[in-house]
Amino acid sequence: MALPRPSAADVHLLTSPRAQIFDVRSNQIGDVGLISLASAALAPPAVVSSPTSTISGSLSSPMSCSSGHPPLSRLRTLGLDYNPRVGDPGLQALAKTVGLRALPSLRNLYVDDREHEGLVAACAGRREPIELSSW
Repeated sequence: MALPRPSAADVHLLTSPRAQIFDVRSNQIGDVGLISLASAALAPPAVVSSPTSTISGSLSSPMSCSSGHPPLSRLRTLGLDYNPRVGDPGLQALAKTVGLRALPSLRNLYVDDREHEGLVAACAGRREPIELSSW
């Protein structure tokens, strides 16, 4: 079942440096969706791809928004738990993003696999550690 393609306003909201909570718990975001989100956080401000457009994880066409600030730079809480399609590839991408400090304000990360080695190391290695939890 395909979801409607997000509008430019939706993409701007998701990648806005003002966004503080992003909650996609109990969805089918999958590895492709999480990789897309992690990539968006690493992208320069003017080159941000849109999130996934279907439950199956197919990527939609790239869209861009420009705010002059890194995407998701003020994100404090990211809710990803209860997403059975998120596995090692998605968590590795997120761990890389966290390790590169692309989400500098992130403090709470909700995932199903709170013992994922790469993610645990990336979260603990921050000056202000990220708390791994599950709602």
